[in-house]
Amino acid sequence: MDLFRLDPWGRNCFVWRARLICHPLAKIKNPMAVKSPCTGVCVLDAKSGFCSGCFRTGDEIGSWTGLSDGGKKRILAQIGKRRAVAKTQSRETTKSHAV
Repeated sequence: MDLFRLDPWGRNCFVWRARLICHPLAKIKNPMAVKSPCTGVCVLDAKSGFCSGCFRTGDEIGSWTGLSDGGKKRILAQIGKRRAVAKTQSRETTKSHAV
């Protein structure tokens, strides 16, 4: 569960016992904000369905800004797995062409 959420006025608030605790003048950035994995190489691979730069799907890219930090972290975990699979497949392809 994310510890920080935005209140209706856009303030970063701490979630405590299912309640938002906000400083009345809070306009600080969320210290737990998750940055986008975008690399600026925005090309969706037709075969895999993933962006060749960040390894997200089109839906994941489109919904990124609306996701909670937890949702973003789940996608980042999936990206790590996708990169590992792509790296393994790339090595196998390189080996088969070298033979």
